[in-house]
Amino acid sequence: MSCPRFQSHCRFNRAITDKVIDWFWLRGGKYKALAPDKGVYKSRILPGLWLDAEALMAREMAKVIEVTMAGVTSAEHEEFVQKLRKRKK
Repeated sequence: MSCPRFQSHCRFNRAITDKVIDWFWLRGGKYKALAPDKGVYKSRILPGLWLDAEALMAREMAKVIEVTMAGVTSAEHEEFVQKLRKRKK
């Protein structure tokens, strides 16, 4: 999802009829398609935000949650959280 007015840094589209999810990120004022890594989209803006698009489209919510939790517990997400904590101080 995105809102051009607010220049969101990333967005994803769900095409129900095509049964596909596309993820885009804002680069140089234009949205570029983000390719999945082994079937998993990984945000370039929010490290640790991962989405298994195929599992979501298949309504395999246990798999969606498993992948999401793997992202949230990843080393890259922990580094991101630590950077945010340092900025807050």
